[in-house]
Amino acid sequence: MPDLQAATMAGKTMTGSTGHATDGIDLAAGVRRPSSYRYELECLRGLAILLVFLFHAYGVTWGAENAQVTPANAWIIAGNTGVTLFFVLSGFLLSLPWLQAEGGKSRPSLRGFYRARCMRILPLYLCAVALAALITGDWEAASRAALFQPIGFEMFPFGVVWWTLCTEVQFYILLPLAFWCVYRHPALKTLVILILGIWLAAYLYWALAWAPTQSKVGWWASKSLAGRLPAFLAGIALAFWYARLAKASPSSQLPVSSTGALVAILAAMTYLLWRSATIGDAAAERQWHIHHTLEATCWAALIALLLVARPLGSSVVLNRPMAVLGKLSYSIYLNHLPILFYLIYPLKHTPGYADSAWAYLIQALALGLSLFLGWITYRYIELPFLRRKASGTVANTAVAGS
Repeated sequence: MPDLQAATMAGKTMTGSTGHATDGIDLAAGVRRPSSYRYELECLRGLAILLVFLFHAYGVTWGAENAQVTPANAWIIAGNTGVTLFFVLSGFLLSLPWLQAEGGKSRPSLRGFYRARCMRILPLYLCAVALAALITGDWEAASRAALFQPIGFEMFPFGVVWWTLCTEVQFYILLPLAFWCVYRHPALKTLVILILGIWLAAYLYWALAWAPTQSKVGWWASKSLAGRLPAFLAGIALAFWYARLAKASPSSQLPVSSTGALVAILAAMTYLLWRSATIGDAAAERQWHIHHTLEATCWAALIALLLVARPLGSSVVLNRPMAVLGKLSYSIYLNHLPILFYLIYPLKHTPGYADSAWAYLIQALALGLSLFLGWITYRYIELPFLRRKASGTVANTAVAGS
């Protein structure tokens, strides 16, 4: 089994502490077993939300149409890859307890799993839906959103990002049922494999043959679990590998080889983002939907690398500010787009605004406001329920942070 305590100590070495710091945020808060906390995953959450924020900031300010795409700005123009990273992390974190059960650990309970997911997701999300309904007056759309039905651009700008939670909830429902079948009876395990095989064949046909011929594709095909399952599967494959590691403490040995691997992963990701940004977000959903799967593979490789090694330059991501950003990522995810819209849109059509320093200053202000409001909602809405989740009888979480 991985030496998670050693990994935690490694995190303390890098940050000074996994607990309280001058920012007043306990990174291990809400974790049932603090010794299982993985600092690297929190930092990667921070990277994911930063990419999503920059993607929306760019889109609200300038729009991605007719953008001059370069390998550098592709990370912003195609920054919605941060959502793919979130999906990979979810697949990894939530499947690991079941995969580690094969090594002798007790299996998670279905009841405990669903209870933990409800306490993690529902309080803040339902508050966000209620607030959006009060502001927009669209209670009909809010009622559907509260049941995790995709509402697209209804309740704009609040509901635009909620589709990812609909996809996550679909994964939450099916994951434990799939593992229950796998452990229950060989025939049920075969059925799960058969269903996955049928889905894979249907997805590849849709993504490679059918979707490219269409003028547009629907949410259920492209953004639901049917279209984004590969990202979660990449996380599950990563968890399968991680559960069988002899040692999980990051090693500083062989910095040249690990740095070379990091460069290769970043080069591959840069190409994928550059190509999808060049095609365009909407067009890529039809013409090259498989890019989400390829990006998920790169993200899984990066996570694996950072879990076992410390390549040169990894401190750019693995640092306390990025970890705090990761801790607040759920709150920031739900608040950032309305903040960006209401700050930028009134100024957007002012002559010269897009080419002025104000365009960047307003984005910086929006980031600061998102962080501040994110800290408030984390402190007073998320954290109390996280502590209740951690203190209750929930699934044995092998790696904390989910």
